[in-house]
Amino acid sequence: MSCSNLKIERISHSLGARVSNVDLNHIDDATFELIREALYEHLMLVFPDQHDLEPEGHARFMARFGELVVHAHADQYSDALPQVCVLNSETGGRADVWHSDVTYIEKPPIITCPRLVYGPEVGGETMFANMYLAYEQLSQPLRELLDGLSALHSSTIDPDMCWEHPSIIDHHHTGKRALYVNRLFTTSLRQLRPEESRVLLDYLYQHSEQPEFGTRHRWSKGDVVMWDNRAALHYAVGDYDEPRMLHRCMVHGPAPRGNPPRWQRPAKMRASSKAGLIARSGESREAISG
Repeated sequence: MSCSNLKIERISHSLGARVSNVDLNHIDDATFELIREALYEHLMLVFPDQHDLEPEGHARFMARFGELVVHAHADQYSDALPQVCVLNSETGGRADVWHSDVTYIEKPPIITCPRLVYGPEVGGETMFANMYLAYEQLSQPLRELLDGLSALHSSTIDPDMCWEHPSIIDHHHTGKRALYVNRLFTTSLRQLRPEESRVLLDYLYQHSEQPEFGTRHRWSKGDVVMWDNRAALHYAVGDYDEPRMLHRCMVHGPAPRGNPPRWQRPAKMRASSKAGLIARSGESREAISG
């Protein structure tokens, strides 16, 4: 499909755009480049009416962005297509808390892209928040403090599955700075005492989740939604009882980069901590929801 008919319309001031007049099964290189640049500009893209996009085509389209994640603990579409995972609300495929996907590993996914197979007539929307704006709207002294702190991200099922990332990252594609903590997986700011870390993280969660930084998507059958997993948080609203199923692909990327910590961890915490951080292969069940 030629890029001449492609239409990209913003859906909110903070983030998000609707991309129409495109069939994701058939796009040329020029159209793909426009889509990729639109993703990094708007952070979240909605592709409506992709009814003919089968899992094979979904994976083929997403593989143009990079190597696809094989989620070891998620339900997979098939043995032949493990890169497509199945998010079924009847078997735990829900995530009604603000988060970025799988941040507790060394190299979290850079892009997440689910397609709605079926869902409730009302409810089950997904909210998004712009973490560039969350960073930009912090005071300068607080930005400078956070720039010297690292954050520990841990699995909610296996606390030994964890990784330490900068709390402020430089985006791998745009170079822009983003706040990189989330309510589901970030457990502490490593250079602070526990009580200090709790207070500051609680503030950062409330700050980043404010509606002025976000938008909300109401799903329709055939919708494909893609977002920048390094610069956007998401929240899958759980206000429904009917079954919902999505097929999801995620794209591998480099480790989040930022400035190194400016301070050591408090002495008491260093003495009582485990030696090093453990990052096991694969991901845990709680990260499969979107």
